[in-house]
Amino acid sequence: MLLLGAVWLVVGGAVTLWMFERASAELDAALDSRLAASAAMVARLMAPPLPPSPPASGMVAAIGRPANGGVACEVDLRGGARRTCSPDGPALEAAPLGFGSLARNDAIWRTYAFDSGDLRVITAGRVDIRKALHREMAWTALAPGMAGLLVGIVLLWFGVGRGLAMVEGLRRRLAREEPWLAPDLAGDQVPRELMPFTQTLANRSRRMEEMLRRERHFSDQAAHEMRSPVTAIKAHLQVLQRLPTAARDAASQQAIAHALQGTVRLERLIEQLLVLARADGGEADAACDAVAVLQRVACRKPARVHWRLPVGQPWVALPDALLDCAVRNLVENALKYSPPDMPVEVDARVVADCLVVG
Repeated sequence: MLLLGAVWLVVGGAVTLWMFERASAELDAALDSRLAASAAMVARLMAPPLPPSPPASGMVAAIGRPANGGVACEVDLRGGARRTCSPDGPALEAAPLGFGSLARNDAIWRTYAFDSGDLRVITAGRVDIRKALHREMAWTALAPGMAGLLVGIVLLWFGVGRGLAMVEGLRRRLAREEPWLAPDLAGDQVPRELMPFTQTLANRSRRMEEMLRRERHFSDQAAHEMRSPVTAIKAHLQVLQRLPTAARDAASQQAIAHALQGTVRLERLIEQLLVLARADGGEADAACDAVAVLQRVACRKPARVHWRLPVGQPWVALPDALLDCAVRNLVENALKYSPPDMPVEVDARVVADCLVVG
């Protein structure tokens, strides 16, 4: 959103400055045209032959007294003699032909000179007055544009921020631990532009919830259905192991023992499936006391397992059944793949807000 506002400000400011430069160039061209038109008008007034005497008051009135207003005029003969000029105006005889600049009376003048027969007509305008016009035009043209840009940025910030606030609310709902209801996802305060997005997300959430529900139901039912035949197989193997005929056959006895071990592992796997199904179904708490779970697991393990529990009372963002199952599997694997006379050490500690068991 900051990038969008910056782009809006840069592009709008560049367009406004470009328009101001175009307007300034057109203003300079208009003022130069005014000088040229004034010079042409004076040349037409001076066209009839006049005696070399000082100009009459009517000629001075025709040229006017614009020097005090920032504009001056001068008419010279070819030989350099001055025919007439604006009263109190600067000496302009050094002005070049065409447009040029001249410094007179502590001021810079923009001049225009051209020859008309034996006369050279020179008109001039003060540059500082032009700059004042430029500044006035800048305030008139740029101030409303910049104010409009700032107002546009504020409105853009408000509109985009309001839309992103709704998206942030959806993100928070999606990040919750507990399942959220799909019909409540859209709500009444979602803008019309975001309704297709929220509806699609709600439909996808509804399908995911239904799929997870069917998966939990299947795993729960499958574990329950598998428990009874496994228990029956285990019971029959135990009966078969106690028969005298099987006891006399060493190979049969070994096969029955292996089958019993397999059924025990399968039974433990089914129990873990049931635990996972209950945890995914939302029946367990979302967090548990790690020390209490570790102590409960330690009570059911042999004495050769040495435990180092974490200091304090850390909590883990897992149901206690899942943590119990994970720690129990870790310890059983360590006991299975280590020599019977070697102690097994279980070290549980908190590292960077995480419980590490090894």
